[in-house]
Amino acid sequence: MHPKKRKRQALQDEMSDEDTTDITAKKNNVSKAPFAARKKKKNKTSHATTSATASVDENSCKVIVKQRVNHKKSLYLLEQLILKHSLHEKNILLPYNKGGNLISFKEISKPRGVEFILNKTTSAEILSDFICKVLPCEKKKQGSNFSLEIAPICKYDLICLPKKMYQSMGSFGPICVCERIQNDKIMLLDVYQLQLGEIDANTYFQIHTDSSSSSTISHSSGTPNYLFLPLHTSTQLIEYTVIGEMEDILLKKKEYCLGMVQVCKTSELGHSDSIKTVKCHFAHYLQSGDTVLGYDLANSNVSDENLEQYKQLQIEDVILVKKVETMEKENRIFQLKNWKMQFDEDYEEFLNELENDPQLRQSILLFKNPQYKTEKKKKQEPHKIQLEELLDGMNI
Repeated sequence: MHPKKRKRQALQDEMSDEDTTDITAKKNNVSKAPFAARKKKKNKTSHATTSATASVDENSCKVIVKQRVNHKKSLYLLEQLILKHSLHEKNILLPYNKGGNLISFKEISKPRGVEFILNKTTSAEILSDFICKVLPCEKKKQGSNFSLEIAPICKYDLICLPKKMYQSMGSFGPICVCERIQNDKIMLLDVYQLQLGEIDANTYFQIHTDSSSSSTISHSSGTPNYLFLPLHTSTQLIEYTVIGEMEDILLKKKEYCLGMVQVCKTSELGHSDSIKTVKCHFAHYLQSGDTVLGYDLANSNVSDENLEQYKQLQIEDVILVKKVETMEKENRIFQLKNWKMQFDEDYEEFLNELENDPQLRQSILLFKNPQYKTEKKKKQEPHKIQLEELLDGMNI
């Protein structure tokens, strides 16, 4: 090849290589730039999410509510009180993803209870104060977290009062039955004198507060310092059948009537030696064949330090606490709203108590059941739910 042609060809080849390099570089720049931008944007979003989560974790606090009993009836009541006061619609318990402060809710066991995780300490304080107003609780604060212990005393539990309390209450008791829980108070009934007495949460948990402060927060650790525990709980009630009519009326006070009735353990019907004549504070409600629940103290071994303080105390063989009502589980006149609690066998018992306790019903919202079928009844019992008590338009 001529020298000039070789030089021209070499120059063309060199230019061609440079053009290829420039084009490749441009392609690389075009393809990499958007990827870099996307990566940068993604990292920014990820950082924002992480910051939000970190903020929630950093500010979150717990409110743990527990009760050392073997049922959930108090927790079902708490749920209904939350609904009545609309805490689930306010910032306190409105879900965090809807602009509220409730991050999570769950049920816990051993002991039974519930756990709220909230985004603000102020919400935790408001919630814990609310619970202490509607249930008898001991409140403990650890850092920004609150632990609430509900008194392990429930409706129909059998109680023996400490001797000092018995004396300070004017010889009330000492053997009595928990009539109900009313806000932060335990209401007790002396079933023989037909008197009501009350014990508030501070007294029960033996919390000593500074007179210059309204705080009722306990800073002690470990098991709460209970004033007393039940001799027997409602889960230990035994079924009896009423034999014959009320024999004698001994005392009448308000809705109570103390009379003598004959009963026999339902499991021992047909054995004449099993019939017992006992005092009963609701004798006027009873007829032959009715079923009642009571405690068999003649055949129970109870070890209780409060009971041991009464050397001369004579206790009846049987203490009756309630009449068993026939409940239409599938055809209740009322229904309830529900929020977070999972149902179990205790829920039906909770509904039964509502149906037979007018004072308990006053504290919650009851709604008409549109599926209810009217039935002919023998008589309208005054303590039963009346249609005019119920609200319309329940939205679950």
